[in-house]
Amino acid sequence: MVNHSHRRIIAAGIVFCGLLLCLSFPVAAQTTFSVPLFSLEGREFVSLGDIASKLGIPLEKTPGVGLFSFSLGGKENRLGDAVPRVLVGEDWLFLSTAPRGFGEDLWLIREDMELLLRTGLAESEPRFSQVRGEEGPEWVVVLQDTAFPLAEEETPTRVDLPPPEPLLRPNVDSDFTIIIDAGHGGDDPGVVSERSWTEKQVTLDVAMALRRILLDRLLCQVKLTRKGDYAVSLEHRVAFANQGKQGACADILISLHANAAFDSQITGFACYVATPVSTESLSPEDTPLAGTVFIPGQGSWDSDSLNELSRELYALTFPEIPSNVSGTDMFRLELLQNPHIERSDRLRKAIVSSVQARTQVRVLNIGAGPLRILRSVSMPAVLIELGFLTNPLEAQNLVSGDYQTRLAEAIAEGIISFLPKATP
Repeated sequence: MVNHSHRRIIAAGIVFCGLLLCLSFPVAAQTTFSVPLFSLEGREFVSLGDIASKLGIPLEKTPGVGLFSFSLGGKENRLGDAVPRVLVGEDWLFLSTAPRGFGEDLWLIREDMELLLRTGLAESEPRFSQVRGEEGPEWVVVLQDTAFPLAEEETPTRVDLPPPEPLLRPNVDSDFTIIIDAGHGGDDPGVVSERSWTEKQVTLDVAMALRRILLDRLLCQVKLTRKGDYAVSLEHRVAFANQGKQGACADILISLHANAAFDSQITGFACYVATPVSTESLSPEDTPLAGTVFIPGQGSWDSDSLNELSRELYALTFPEIPSNVSGTDMFRLELLQNPHIERSDRLRKAIVSSVQARTQVRVLNIGAGPLRILRSVSMPAVLIELGFLTNPLEAQNLVSGDYQTRLAEAIAEGIISFLPKATP
């Protein structure tokens, strides 16, 4: 029989043992927060701004280029609107879907945000769940304080990321020259939407955004055929491209336009190259005088393969050739693109692939057209139709600064992927 004093001693011993156990096996400390989930086009998105606010880290945006940066796990993270990868320190982390920019914020799909946090906060072993909040679905993040080890059965599954692909930088020098041609201007508005938005303004806005992005990412020359709302003739645009590199031909031409259709339901992005010019069907009266004509940068061409062009275009493009050359001795500058058709098409495919991967834009399957500005330049060249101003929704997108930046980013990535790469 145990008396009351013995019971008190036993109880005290149990309490003491419990305290020892608590001191020997501390409970894991946790930080838990939740952020709203946004549903868009059947996918669940998380705001990067909400995550940064909850973690107490500053989120910085580079004006004009849609580039965001923040520090996570001691490493600088940089990612951009419509670009499906993150630069974590010096390594690339590839996302499944391009982020979407909304004003001063950036949205990532939930799975990509999980990947980003698991990479940047690996020591905190983040866990994720979804709950129904008062105002809609919420995404819950649980972070472990690494000073308190988890019990083994509670340790979440770790995700082993594949090693990042080596970053191959474009192998271009400071003399490499890209010409960006903003279509129309001045008295020529181009296509005008039902709300009086003009093609000339859309092309100029995207051209300037594209130039900023390329200058930020490449050590090269990027020049515009126009920098404001004024008219530039086709002849001067061609001449500028053919002499844009210290009097020689530039290396790439990108001509920007907006599209139109009688059917206002038609939408889409298109990228063209020039259709090759055939000389097989030229009649004798169309054939220039016998002999050869020297084309700067192209060597001597058989005059049988050249055709007549206006004196203005001829003189502007090749001013060093005597101006007294006339009549059928004038050659058809449209033939200058023929040697570059294959590379132009590779440039077109690179841009189309980038736009498809980084935006939600519908891409039209149109590859070539008889476009004078492309036929008359001696370099890889494409003409881009950014979208249809005759479609009300697409027109509204085309005048949006965020949308213009997203398109410019995608076009720039396509151009960069086309360029020759240096070995790692």
